[in-house]
Amino acid sequence: MSTLLFLHGALSSSSQFDSIMDIMRKTSVCAALDFPLHGQNQLCSSLTIPHFADYLIQTIEEKYEGKVSVFGYSMGGYAAMYAAV
Repeated sequence: MSTLLFLHGALSSSSQFDSIMDIMRKTSVCAALDFPLHGQNQLCSSLTIPHFADYLIQTIEEKYEGKVSVFGYSMGGYAAMYAAV
């Protein structure tokens, strides 16, 4: 089964997707991540879109099997687009 991964914007966290994930979990496998220095993730070596894209790719490769669809806005959307290319 595929996973829908939510990506937050700058100065936010994965917790902002809690309500929509509660609804979406009825039909989909959902997850959200905290980018470096956001939410519960205090690890950081860089705060650039390329670094966030690398973090996204690494997280997907390490934690998820099969197809992963991403939904991101603002910084999360930029990181997703950068990771895609």
